[in-house]
Amino acid sequence: MSAYPKVIERLIGVSDVGFNNAKSHSEIKEKIISFGYDDVRLDELLDLNARTDGKYHDYERLYGEQLQATRRLEEKLYEEMGFYSTYRRLAFQVFPGEENKGIRSQLGIDIRLKDSFDGVVEQIKQLYDTTIKKSEIMAGFAEFAVTTETFQERLNGLEQLRDLNEEQEKAKGAAMVARKLRDDLYHELRTARGKRGRCLTL
Repeated sequence: MSAYPKVIERLIGVSDVGFNNAKSHSEIKEKIISFGYDDVRLDELLDLNARTDGKYHDYERLYGEQLQATRRLEEKLYEEMGFYSTYRRLAFQVFPGEENKGIRSQLGIDIRLKDSFDGVVEQIKQLYDTTIKKSEIMAGFAEFAVTTETFQERLNGLEQLRDLNEEQEKAKGAAMVARKLRDDLYHELRTARGKRGRCLTL
């Protein structure tokens, strides 16, 4: 179960103060040594606390990178969907009616937009690729000042979109791993303190 950042941050802060106070003050040390909190154990707890703090900040950094990657992906997807929507509507205008159903099928525009990311990209790519390869289809678009270079530029845009999606997936995976490491150490620290360990923070 994942813990809330503020809860983790508070535990780290309280534990750091408590463990260091216990090490620094002989009167505290005398009261807790019978519970097994000698210098060796306190050093272990300080190390555990430091590692928990490190993983806490690692996750915050990686989660921030994930959010940035997601934002870049969403912005690019919005841009490419805008282009595709324009050229899709234009295709219906250029190739209307039952007599052009075969062309629309080749362009993949007579079916609804796919749900998955890869499906959407492939469907968009189908319109651009097919038009570039079929001179008779390209001629229809050319009447509206749309060129082969226009669609090639959009194909390049789709490659950039794929790259951004891969970047976002990697960032998301790294953040998930970091969160698990953070949470594991948090639970270990909380368990290590236990009921007796709470006396270290008094």
